[in-house]
Amino acid sequence: MVLSFLQPVGFYISLSGTDPREAFIHTFMLQLAVISNHLNGRDTHVRQIKIYGPRPNPVPQQSFQFTSREFITYSCVR
Repeated sequence: MVLSFLQPVGFYISLSGTDPREAFIHTFMLQLAVISNHLNGRDTHVRQIKIYGPRPNPVPQQSFQFTSREFITYSCVR
């Protein structure tokens, strides 16, 4: 998923939808990149980012189960 903002002032990205499979993303890496400054080169500052990790009651239709120790180790945010 790639999101681009032309003139960000503040934003909140919610992934909740009507389909439970769209309410979360399975990922092992999240990259936040500020490609260029805005407003004539003034510095861009990321003041806060919140990432909420594993749900206490995952969706029962989860299509996979981790079996290797390496994947289980990195399957949650600490």
